[in-house]
Amino acid sequence: MFEFSSDSSLDGTQNRYSKCLEFLNVTLFAENFVDSVIEEATNTIQSEWTYEAQRVSNVSASVDRESVYTYNYIDPAKPEFTTWPTIGNFTIELGAKKINEYLSSFPVDEEWLYAIYYLSTIYEDVSDLHEYEAKWSLPTASYPIAQSTASVFFTIEVSRILPKDCLVKASTPVS
Repeated sequence: MFEFSSDSSLDGTQNRYSKCLEFLNVTLFAENFVDSVIEEATNTIQSEWTYEAQRVSNVSASVDRESVYTYNYIDPAKPEFTTWPTIGNFTIELGAKKINEYLSSFPVDEEWLYAIYYLSTIYEDVSDLHEYEAKWSLPTASYPIAQSTASVFFTIEVSRILPKDCLVKASTPVS
């Protein structure tokens, strides 16, 4: 039977978290489950953070994802998407602006709201991969906090070996 690991109390007896899950009430099970998920996530983040810190220097990392672009409504009057930036002109902010321009060209019937988040940079041998998330929602007057969201992930590849006047490559993973 699966058990959560736990520390013993001061008097040497096992605390309530070490009981067999089959006999736990729903509240205690939920507490155990959430505690174990948080602990596992914290350990994973710390190990990944340590690995990334060893691999890449002079890169600031943050667990808190902040929007690199403001929330936007799609405006039907906005111009069409032009092109992705060149390798020489690329910045993280310009990448977010071009994703915004691309998303603004989508034909939609309702007032969808989205925010663009910069997630991370992956450094490979010949290129840098910049990852973004566009999180969509449809808030209403009766439900201003979106009840559900949809995300579109973008990867912009900035080559280190192509000439600086070549365009970056943008893609969205399909699963």
